[in-house]
Amino acid sequence: MVFYGLERVYLGAFTISLSSMSFAVPSIMVDGRVMATNRAPDILVIDRAYPGPSFGVGPDPRGNPRIKAARAALHKLKDRE
Repeated sequence: MVFYGLERVYLGAFTISLSSMSFAVPSIMVDGRVMATNRAPDILVIDRAYPGPSFGVGPDPRGNPRIKAARAALHKLKDRE
């Protein structure tokens, strides 16, 4: 779950690349560096869903302005190129 203060903003999941489960919520593949070897080891990506964006249901909550503001304040925000 992602919280802003004490308020839950959205539900998410942690998964691994070998998982046979799918998730319709934003997901972090904790071993994503296995698939993206050009990524620094301390970088985690919040994907739309797992195993791909088409599995996502409903509006994509990752762009919530409260979350972006909180991450920017912590210097944890980087746009994808």
